[in-house]
Amino acid sequence: MTTPNPSNGPLYLFHVMRAAASFRIVPFTWRGTVLLFISVFDVLLYAVAISIVLSTIFSLQGLDRFVLLLLGLIVMRWSLGCAVQASRLSAFVDVCRPFLPYPVLSTAIIAMGYPTVVFALSWGLMVGVLLVTGIGDASPGHILLWGAFAAGVQASWNFLLVLSVIYARTRRWFVSEMPIFFGFALLLILSPVVFQFRDLTFAASRILSSFNPVSHLIAAYHTALWYGQLPSIQVLPWTVLFVIVVSYAGLRTGLWSRKPELPASFGRTETTRETLALRSGLWLHDHDASPGEGLTRFRPWRGELPWMTGRELLAFLFHDPIDKARAIRIFTGLSPRDQEDVTLDLPLPVFPDRIRDRLCCAAALATPGGVFLDQLLDLMEPEDIHEINRAAQNQRADLNAELKVRARADITQHLIRARRL
Repeated sequence: MTTPNPSNGPLYLFHVMRAAASFRIVPFTWRGTVLLFISVFDVLLYAVAISIVLSTIFSLQGLDRFVLLLLGLIVMRWSLGCAVQASRLSAFVDVCRPFLPYPVLSTAIIAMGYPTVVFALSWGLMVGVLLVTGIGDASPGHILLWGAFAAGVQASWNFLLVLSVIYARTRRWFVSEMPIFFGFALLLILSPVVFQFRDLTFAASRILSSFNPVSHLIAAYHTALWYGQLPSIQVLPWTVLFVIVVSYAGLRTGLWSRKPELPASFGRTETTRETLALRSGLWLHDHDASPGEGLTRFRPWRGELPWMTGRELLAFLFHDPIDKARAIRIFTGLSPRDQEDVTLDLPLPVFPDRIRDRLCCAAALATPGGVFLDQLLDLMEPEDIHEINRAAQNQRADLNAELKVRARADITQHLIRARRL
């Protein structure tokens, strides 16, 4: 497998972003277009509903209040979407880990992709309306310059937020998105989104702005897009510097990519498993259940995966088209005839676990280096083992690479009895 040199950061980042840009996170179909349309304009409905409540109960109304409320919801929804996507796609780190030198970075870019597209469209439409109608006190140049500044600051915050959520979720510090929603609900209450600083006393506004950096970001958007004033640069630049230092230190030290302790088994704890090594075309028992030096461990792909096809996933994992073609050929050979409708052009979320394991096996066997298949064959049927054996022996012989398998005892017995055609 040929991937960009990990020491060449810009080249690696370019490769990941180019591949991530090709993902059909929302498929280009009528359904995907409708979902994207809803994602862009649903925040307008939220702003209208909140404005009705504020006007009816608190007698707070006005065009400026509605515009600032809508802008604040767009900003908050961007960060919330990134955090939720990072939580849902945290399992994708294990998919990238055997192939890419920075698996967490790759997952973070994918998690930020769709929410950033929605924010860019929402923010662009709002700016366009402000420029066309001429409402507000900000000039077009001021809106574009300082609006881009505020968006850049928030993008850096979102990046660190995504890394932190992935780190916490892979270690099971939380198992759902509810803590994220509760946290953002609290920020929504304490930030100048529903209310404005002019609605509070001077002491209360100072307290909220001192202990809530998000209020500075919301205020920067307000001054850039509505009031036409210069945003405060007393806090925001320092937060960007903090994000850069923490993110870079985590990437350089391997903190974000550090693999947590994994459970011994994905299945029942009483299941007996054996380890086999493929040597000279024969499957032999190996008493060492660890991958060993020079072998890359592949485990079942579980959890939620991005909305991409199997072909797009292989294109992302394999930078070399030869390796990608080898993986596709192996997967095609492993697919039984009664499942011909399961192809590489279907999205990953609809793949059952058995097909995911088959795709992972194909990607692993196409890897030039030594491979350790850990529990990847546990869901295979006995008739599938023959195809696995043939693909394993052919590819390992061609690549001259070592192969070890850890599976249920009945699976290993089928491998031992298998014969190469």
